[in-house]
Amino acid sequence: MTNDFYINSQYFVKIRSAEIVYNKETIKISPKYFDILLLLAKNKNEVVSRETLFKEIWGETIVVDESLTRAISELRKI
Repeated sequence: MTNDFYINSQYFVKIRSAEIVYNKETIKISPKYFDILLLLAKNKNEVVSRETLFKEIWGETIVVDESLTRAISELRKI
């Protein structure tokens, strides 16, 4: 994805700065979490498996399930 976009017409996602704007508040997101958000947005209306997320976001790096669970939890809070 290269263009800024809206999620649910409320959250404005700014690609270059890895930020979300909601109710005039700008929230900076860590790079890894932002990559997850972009992958999920790219595949909207589809189920993205944990395996796909691990492969696309972390590549060959070995990570535990908790890393992904924590990332998704933080994105939901944001």
